[in-house]
Amino acid sequence: MNLALFVALAFVSAFTFAIAHAIVPSLLVTGELPQRANQIRYPFYFLSFVTMLAALAALAMSLFGVGVIHQVYPRWWI
Repeated sequence: MNLALFVALAFVSAFTFAIAHAIVPSLLVTGELPQRANQIRYPFYFLSFVTMLAALAALAMSLFGVGVIHQVYPRWWI
């Protein structure tokens, strides 16, 4: 379940970052959006950062939550 959550959060993070870093600036340069719409980028950056942290947490929980790893690899630091 955590691995599926990681994938979903990674997609959300990438999509919001693409909106903030590529789509909105492109629309501003071409004049499709007014210049005051530049302020919408900051919430998208914040949402991208938060979902990236949540995705990393979900990945860590899925990797460290598996008990089979200790049976296959009894020593972590070799």
